[in-house]
Amino acid sequence: MKIVHDLAEVPSNRISPILSIGAYDGVHLGHQEIVRQVVRRSRPTGAAAVVLSFSPHPQKVVSPSDAPPLLQTPAQRRGFLRSLEVDYLVEMPFTLQLSRFSPEEFVSRVLMRGRPTQVHVGWNFRFGHKRSGDLGKLEELGARHGFEVFSVAPVSVRGVQVSSSKIRRLLLDGQVSRAARFLGRPYQILGTVIHGDGRGRQIGFPTANLETPNELIPSNGVYACRIRLDGRFHPCVTNVGVRPTVHPQVQGHPVVESHILDFDANIYGCPTELEFFASLRPERKFESLQALTDQIRKDVSRARRYLERTRSALFAEEKACR
Repeated sequence: MKIVHDLAEVPSNRISPILSIGAYDGVHLGHQEIVRQVVRRSRPTGAAAVVLSFSPHPQKVVSPSDAPPLLQTPAQRRGFLRSLEVDYLVEMPFTLQLSRFSPEEFVSRVLMRGRPTQVHVGWNFRFGHKRSGDLGKLEELGARHGFEVFSVAPVSVRGVQVSSSKIRRLLLDGQVSRAARFLGRPYQILGTVIHGDGRGRQIGFPTANLETPNELIPSNGVYACRIRLDGRFHPCVTNVGVRPTVHPQVQGHPVVESHILDFDANIYGCPTELEFFASLRPERKFESLQALTDQIRKDVSRARRYLERTRSALFAEEKACR
C-alpha cells in the first residue's frame, strides 16, 4: 500500500481507480466491509483500490471542542488498511477551506482529481459543507461526472449496528470484549515501556508502565490483555487508573501498567502493542497492601484462565479454516 496526499498522486497510467471515502477511525467491521468491496471490484479490472481519508479527522478542524477521541493512531489505521490489501491510501489534509466546499465542489475539486470509475461509501455517508450532501446527492453528481456510486448496508453484531461512536462508548465503559466484537479484533493501543515507581516489584508483581500516543484508553479498571514484545505476544494483567491504594492523593492522567505473566526481562524503552481482551474488575482502593496483593493474585489467576481459553478458541478457528 502506498500513502499519498492527493488523489492526483494515484498514477494516471493505470485504469481509473475504484474509490472509497471516509474517516475510517477504528477500521471496524463496517469499514472493513466497504474496503473489501472496493478491493473485490478492483482486482478483475486491474484498477487501483483506493481509500480517500483525511488528516486530521474532520471534526477536529470543524468543531475541535466536540471532536471525539480517536480509536487509532495514524500508524494503526495505515496498518489495518494495508492488511486489507488497499493499493493507495490518500491521507488528504483536511482544512477549514475544504470543510466549506459544497457537495458539488467536493466532487469536482477533490474526487475528480482521481477520475474514479466507482465510489463506494457507507449507507449513511454525508459530505460537503455542514454535511449537506447525502447518498442521493453523490449518485446525482456521479451520473454527471461519470462514476458509479455503491453503498454498503450497515453491519450489525447481535442485533446492534456497528459504529465508531458505539465502540468509543463501550471502551469508555470498560466493555472491551464487546468492543472487540465490533472491531473484529481486540482493542489495541501502542506505546513504549517507561520507568514507573517500582511499587509492583515491591509486592511481587512487577509491571511494565506504558506511555502511549493513543487518544482513547479504556476506562479505569483491571483487564486481561496480551502485550507484544519483540514480535511475540505475552499474556498480562493490565491496570488502567490512578492506583488509589498506593497513591491516595488525586492523580492526573490514568496510568497504564501491565504485569506480564511468566516473564522477567529488562524491557525499558521497548515499543509495544497492548491488546485488551476482557474486563476483570473495576479499579478500587484496598485497605492494605496485603489486601491489594491478594486481589492481584486472583486477577492473575482469572486472566490466565481466560487467555488460555481464548488462545485455544483461536487455535481451533485457525485449524478449522485450513
